[in-house]
Amino acid sequence: MKALPAGFSPVYLVYNPLLFKKYGVPEPEGKWVKEDFIRAAQKLTVDTNGDGILDLYGFSLSGTLNRWLVIALQQGVTLPSLPPIEPMENTLAFIHGDCAKRFMNR
Repeated sequence: MKALPAGFSPVYLVYNPLLFKKYGVPEPEGKWVKEDFIRAAQKLTVDTNGDGILDLYGFSLSGTLNRWLVIALQQGVTLPSLPPIEPMENTLAFIHGDCAKRFMNR
């Protein structure tokens, strides 16, 4: 899968093919949908040493605040207007509420 940086804050997918192979998860391909991402991340969220604490997470997000602007722009926010709240809430609800809960409650 190829990505081309465009603009100030490119968004791209990075993955470790060895981990995908180790846990029997098909590697990402261009026709993936949201559910494919969720299934892969669930399978890659693992307690690797059996102590009851998850050690490997199937996805992560950059903690850098300037990365979140990209999500806002993808949801139709135009600058310098104030961002509409609902699209951002929907995106963050997917990331936090949907994905995180699915991975933790497998």
